[in-house]
Amino acid sequence: MDSETITVGYFAIRVYVDHIKLLLEYKDIPYVFESYTKTQLPDGSWLGGKWYEEAKYNLGLDFPNAPYYIETCEDGSQFKLTESMAILRHLGRKHSLYGNGSLKQSAVIDMVVDVAQEMRTDFANLTYSESFDQLKDSCLVTVKTKLGYFEKFMCQSWKKLGNWRRLNDCRLHPLASVGFSRITLSGDSGWLSSAQTFQN
Repeated sequence: MDSETITVGYFAIRVYVDHIKLLLEYKDIPYVFESYTKTQLPDGSWLGGKWYEEAKYNLGLDFPNAPYYIETCEDGSQFKLTESMAILRHLGRKHSLYGNGSLKQSAVIDMVVDVAQEMRTDFANLTYSESFDQLKDSCLVTVKTKLGYFEKFMCQSWKKLGNWRRLNDCRLHPLASVGFSRITLSGDSGWLSSAQTFQN
């Protein structure tokens, strides 16, 4: 197989790219990270700078968006993706972190990754909401319920599923690092322990 150069591009925040970078670093895969900035103007609009002026519509992306992922082979051919979860799933399959290839195990992996993604989205929406104080309590109730599901799943199934768990750790770890650790069900929470073990 030809060697590849991997480029990942996103804004200078973590939201939709941290799990991609975690997987690449976990597998010791070299990559170049293109960081972009954007500035909110007084009227509420955004000034995109380099992303809008140079990158978004000039990279040959089928669906121009960030984050983006580009594999460049020695012969100059390129494989390009956008959408953070599509990129994560591609890397999981490519680097043997997506189960044994069976439809059922792949479906379970998809389920866990999507639940974690949903939790992250809910948390981000709460964090940036102007109604934070009014929404916080109901959001925490929902989060604790879903963490309970994770606890049960990990006790019953997690250790039996092998190395593919690391794909899910890439999605779960950011949840622990953005504040979910302060609302876990117990000090020895299974999902938090797994994420911390992955980090170490």
